[in-house]
Amino acid sequence: MSLSPWSTFEPANVSFCEPRIDGWIVEPANAWSNVAYIAVAVWLLNRALRDRRQVLLLIGATSFLVGLGSFAFHATGTFIGQYCDEGSMFLISSLMVTLSLRRLRGWSSSTSVRVYVAMSAFSLVLLAVVKTSGILTFMAQIGTAMGLELYLSILARRRADKVNYRPLWIAFGMYWGASLVWFGDLFRVACKPEIAHVFNGHVVWHVVTALCLAVYYRFEEQFTRASPLVAASECDAARLTQRA
Repeated sequence: MSLSPWSTFEPANVSFCEPRIDGWIVEPANAWSNVAYIAVAVWLLNRALRDRRQVLLLIGATSFLVGLGSFAFHATGTFIGQYCDEGSMFLISSLMVTLSLRRLRGWSSSTSVRVYVAMSAFSLVLLAVVKTSGILTFMAQIGTAMGLELYLSILARRRADKVNYRPLWIAFGMYWGASLVWFGDLFRVACKPEIAHVFNGHVVWHVVTALCLAVYYRFEEQFTRASPLVAASECDAARLTQRA
C-alpha cells in the first residue's frame, strides 16, 4: 500500500535527478529548496513596501508564487503539481518581459500589472492545451526579455542615460549558469542517486534563480520612484517645516 496521497493522481511527464520516494514529499531536496524563493519574496516585498515602490511588488509576489508552485510539483510528483510549477515559471518570464516593455513604452504601474497578468494567463492556457509547451514557452519569453533589454541598453547608450546594467547582466549570468547545472540533471550528468535527496543540480537551480530575482530587483529599482502618496507626504512635511 502506497504511503503517498498522490499515488492516484496523474503523474508528471518530467522528472529530474532526484528519485521519487513513497511519501507525502516525494522529492525532499527539490521540494524544500524552494524555501529560497519564499525567503527572497519576504525580503523583496518588505523592501518594496518600505520604499513604496508599487510596481516592484510584482517581483516579490512572483518569487513567492514560484516557490509555492515549484514546491507543489516536487512534493507531489503529479501533473497538477507540474502545471503549478511550470505556470509559476511563466510568472518570472512574463514579469521580465513586462517590466522591459514598461520602460520602453512608458507604461503606468496599473498597465504593467494588466499586461503581466494577461501574458501569464495566456501562457497558462497554452500549457493546459499543449502539456509539453512549458519549458519552450518559458525559454522563448526569457529570450524575448533579454532581447528587449539589449535594445534598451543600446538606446540608453545613445541617449547617454546613466543606467547601471551590471545587476541585470549578473542576474542573467547567474540564471544561465544555474540552467547549465540543471540541464546536466536532465541528461543525468554527474547525477548520483545516493546524494540526490540532499543535493543535486536542480536544488542549485532553485537557490540561484531565487537570488537572481533579488539581483533583478536591484536593477529595476533604479527605474521606479516613490508612489504619489509618498511624494504628497514629503510635500506636507516640507510645508509643516516651513510653517514652524
